[in-house]
Amino acid sequence: MSSLLYSDLREKTGLVYVVSSFFDLLALRGPFIIALQTKPTSKQSAIQAVEKTLQAFIQNGPTDAQLKTAKDSLIAHFPLALSTNNGILEVVSNMVFYHRPLDYLDTYRDRVQAVTVDQVKAAFQKNIHPNKMAIVAVGPS
Repeated sequence: MSSLLYSDLREKTGLVYVVSSFFDLLALRGPFIIALQTKPTSKQSAIQAVEKTLQAFIQNGPTDAQLKTAKDSLIAHFPLALSTNNGILEVVSNMVFYHRPLDYLDTYRDRVQAVTVDQVKAAFQKNIHPNKMAIVAVGPS
């Protein structure tokens, strides 16, 4: 609930009940997904607001405060991924699958902290192309 999409679409405009975004990591480049729940009468407005927020983020990147919030969240939630046997198996399997170094768990925090605003901006500009995104709507129109 600290994301830019949540702030813009839920808190500021009340267009959505829930909104999130994530990269679906695959062996090769996976999709970037934005998912939301809204009432049918707000569907078009919510889609337009998502597009506007995404375009602004791609163009400007995150603020220092937004990046700090994201880093803090990633670092705080990482231990939860290791809190069950299944979670440990998933993390170790991903380390092997993605050829991550053996010190991946030891260096996770430092690598997250090292990410800069410019790196995030460059990555989004290189990899996210809103004109090529597909919109899938489920439910009444």
